[in-house]
Amino acid sequence: VYNTQNFELNKEIKPAEGWCGGCGTRIAFKNNDLIYLATENGTLSLYNHIKDKTEAILINEIDDLSGLSLSNTGTTLALATDKKIFLFINNSLTKEIVAEDEVEFTENAFYPNSENFLQAQDNSKVNLINSKTFSIEKKYSGFLNDRDLGSLQYNPNSYWDSYIARYIRFKNQIIISDDGKQLLKGKFGNKIKQWDIATGKPSMEFKGHDKTALTYLYYNNGKNIISGGGDGKIIFWNTITGDTIRTIESYREPIFTVQINQQADKVLSTSWDGSMKIHQLKDGKLLHYFNLNNYSAYCASFHPNDLYVFTGRMDH
Repeated sequence: VYNTQNFELNKEIKPAEGWCGGCGTRIAFKNNDLIYLATENGTLSLYNHIKDKTEAILINEIDDLSGLSLSNTGTTLALATDKKIFLFINNSLTKEIVAEDEVEFTENAFYPNSENFLQAQDNSKVNLINSKTFSIEKKYSGFLNDRDLGSLQYNPNSYWDSYIARYIRFKNQIIISDDGKQLLKGKFGNKIKQWDIATGKPSMEFKGHDKTALTYLYYNNGKNIISGGGDGKIIFWNTITGDTIRTIESYREPIFTVQINQQADKVLSTSWDGSMKIHQLKDGKLLHYFNLNNYSAYCASFHPNDLYVFTGRMDH
């Protein structure tokens, strides 16, 4: 506790119980004398820092503490764990709100001059909750939730999905045609879009992937496009008509890279499945298969002499 007149340390409060290897104790001032203290694996208590004594214990043991906030009136307190919100009015527990399946609560904060509070969740959504009726007054979302994910529903907060979700999130190529007249961008749902740079207007949409296109490039002097998608397909396109020319269905997992060699007769591709392949451009025939021993190549490229292939991973 610091004195805000001179910012000198007045008191240090060390809970007898509760620790989390670096988790901060949550605090909320009720008035000049009283502080709510919440500690991971410890208690929620009302502490008088002037008298140096605990006035009340509201919760005996807290698991997975994530948020604590107090209304401006000092009457309503909201404590959040990853799966529950505990609402107190005048230090009495009045309601427990349980999180939906596969959702965890994070931080919360009361509206100024209101008994309503905002409760954030780990799915990038926030609910405005009425602490008297316990109802959700409003739900807030945003671009991260509203955008079309192109059927790739990987959860970045899941242990199993976190790596591939990160790989896909960072795949945001913007490609300029060799003549400098066209711009190409994927990840618009399942579509790839092309714009005329001079006018800024869309000139073509390429539809054929079942899941969002993660990698793409121009070849053959801009007359064609090759793309790799989350559906595991490599698709060749005609940039004039927008039609597909050929599809290679060689993977079951998302494709991270497609590249064409200098002679424009081979296609290099890498996938989340930990493999790298080289196909023949004219007919899609598989020429080479490389097992990367469960390490996915995030990017890959032919050497200019076409004798070597270079790969890069995100983790090394």
